Amino acid sequence: MMEVSSDHLDLAGSAEKMPLDRTDSRSSCDSDGGEPGERMRIDSSSSCNSDGLDGLEPLELDDIKRYSSVGHGMRVPKKRFDSICEDEELNIPVCKIFSVAMAAKRKAALANGTLPPNPTLDRAKKNWKNALKLIQERGDPWKKFNLDKLTTENAIRHRYNALTKVWKKENCLVKMDKKPFNHGAMRECFRLKKLSNFSHNMDWDRNSNNYVVKRYMQPVDKETYFDDVRLQMDAKLWGEEYNRHHPPKPVDIFQMAVLEFPEREGQPLFHIEHYIEGNYVKYNSNSGFVDNRACRQTPHAFSHFTFERSGHDLIVVDIQGVGDLYTDPQIHTAMGKDYGDGNLGTKGMALFFHSHSCNSICKSLGLTRFDLTRAEKSELNHIGAHSGSQTILRGHEIMCESPSPDVKFDFRHIFQRNRSNSAVYLDINLANSIKNNNPGVVTRRHRTYSDYSSMEDSPPLSAPLLLPEPIDEDHCLDSNCDSAMSDASYVFMPASSRRRQRQMTECSDDSNTSKDIINFQEVILKKAKPSNVASELGRNFGHDSVLGQIHLDLAKYHEICRFTDDGTYDRDAAFFHLKCSADCGNLLAVIAIAGMYLGMPRDILSDVSAPENENHAEMGFHYMEEAAKLGDRASMVFLARAYDNGANLPDPDLKSARKALDWYENVCKHDEDDGDNSDWGMDDPNYILLARQAEIWLAGAEGVEKDPSYAGDLYSQAAESAMASMNGKLANQYYMLAEEAYGQVEEE
Repeated sequence: MMEVSSDHLDLAGSAEKMPLDRTDSRSSCDSDGGEPGERMRIDSSSSCNSDGLDGLEPLELDDIKRYSSVGHGMRVPKKRFDSICEDEELNIPVCKIFSVAMAAKRKAALANGTLPPNPTLDRAKKNWKNALKLIQERGDPWKKFNLDKLTTENAIRHRYNALTKVWKKENCLVKMDKKPFNHGAMRECFRLKKLSNFSHNMDWDRNSNNYVVKRYMQPVDKETYFDDVRLQMDAKLWGEEYNRHHPPKPVDIFQMAVLEFPEREGQPLFHIEHYIEGNYVKYNSNSGFVDNRACRQTPHAFSHFTFERSGHDLIVVDIQGVGDLYTDPQIHTAMGKDYGDGNLGTKGMALFFHSHSCNSICKSLGLTRFDLTRAEKSELNHIGAHSGSQTILRGHEIMCESPSPDVKFDFRHIFQRNRSNSAVYLDINLANSIKNNNPGVVTRRHRTYSDYSSMEDSPPLSAPLLLPEPIDEDHCLDSNCDSAMSDASYVFMPASSRRRQRQMTECSDDSNTSKDIINFQEVILKKAKPSNVASELGRNFGHDSVLGQIHLDLAKYHEICRFTDDGTYDRDAAFFHLKCSADCGNLLAVIAIAGMYLGMPRDILSDVSAPENENHAEMGFHYMEEAAKLGDRASMVFLARAYDNGANLPDPDLKSARKALDWYENVCKHDEDDGDNSDWGMDDPNYILLARQAEIWLAGAEGVEKDPSYAGDLYSQAAESAMASMNGKLANQYYMLAEEAYGQVEEE
């Protein structure tokens, strides 16, 4: 969350984010006074009305660019414009001369400083002034707590820059309440006033802002406070990236910092963030809680967006807060490292996607649907009944217990917002400091209050201000909104084709250059990839596929009955996810599904059988080859013996001594790369395989010319390997066979 205060530090970034009178043209439901699906006319900087014609002169001949002939009597400008399109019937370029000329005239007016006023900007300024006036009239909601009479303390605020990964310290003056006013599962909350760093006096009534500071109720390492801030600010950076793609409703995440009291005993640390009042809702958790019956789409689309945009490296979950102002999120990473014990890795990602139903916002952002079975999709409307909303710590994610029916909570009534009661929350002290400045962001929040005592950590925050609320697509269910959404993908759109480019991020400070932001955007643009298996199949088989690991985790979750309460599980769904994982190149899944088709023992889904309508021998051999290519030793040995003696081949005619030798050699090379030729208690130790190769070379076969000398060398290597494995008796036998092989060379 941006700090809305007289500190000015974050005001410039917030000014870009949410205009006061923003109405989304893509919204097709919950409109005030219109039929569902009716498109709303949107005013923009390119719109023109009577107010916008001031200073606009008629076009002249000099405004029209020189055109060159291209045939068919049509003329196009030598310089390319975005307004040039192609006529489908004539198959020739067409140029909208008026649009091009107007763009050129506007550019010239901008350079000369004669650009006519922007009606939209003027209207926003007017709304801002009205908002500030209402704030002044309302007063300070914390005045009754007499915080201004408390002792002034020196404090140090530690702020984190998510782009440069650098911490910045600043001194400040605060007044903090002695007793907590609320608490969550892990932290307790205190009221605090902070004096603006730009204040030239000690007027706490006028130049201070309301904050909430939180501390852990149980002792924790001090580094934990900094890790929490790092997590939240990294998540905030992803919120900025999400907003850059123009979703129907922008999101924001509290700007949090670490507050240190150097003059107190032990120099205690607290988390500090703005206090905002409203209806606090938990939209999803880090362990699969997503109530798809609710009418909010933005929180879940945001989580899905972070997964694809990061190239499957991470996903931001545990979305909770007031409206689209979020706090205390959790980040799951592919490696399961960093971001605290709430990072469940791919297991957490699996739980999210098992309970996520792609909505119209996902579609408008160009996100792809995660692969689920029909049965799983049909259960999505009831997924909240199987997933607890509490945050789960690492080490406890597998044994998640389903909530009993008497403790299940229906969140649907929380999501139903009354338009007549919608409100915006701002801090009163903002009024005097920025009354005449350019308009910034006013975040819309609920006027109603919720019982925060059952929620975790963050309470709702300060004073409400009534402002008109825009049409909100998040109130629509999928069935009502899908048809109204554009199929255009905003995720992979080139930067040059976007209507508006957001260069500054609210996660950064003034030290950030546009180069840092552009570098960040370029990196994630290269990494972005879809979340379905079909797109993963186009990549090189054998890479470390995060998507494959997620599907494997889902298969395991099904096996332990994670999604049911009666001790049974959907075997078809478990097999589906195992096969998806195998198709993505996950080695464990490939081995398991190969064993399933071939009827071999396996550790995963041991009680699941392969579909009867498939050729088990052919499919099993195919997946065994894939496992061998991925470097599984047992699979290599399986293939070598299959080609050697014809067992387990889908067709006996495929028997080949040449291919058998190739796979035997691959196994031996694999053992050499490991640097240990001992048998390790294996069924097929290295010396056995070397001896079998020697037999084939000594006897010769189709495609293999007899070579006694090479056979003798192999027997000698087998003897040395057996000796290293403390098998002296077998080593002596191999030495004797080597002498016999060398003897045949002398006879020839």
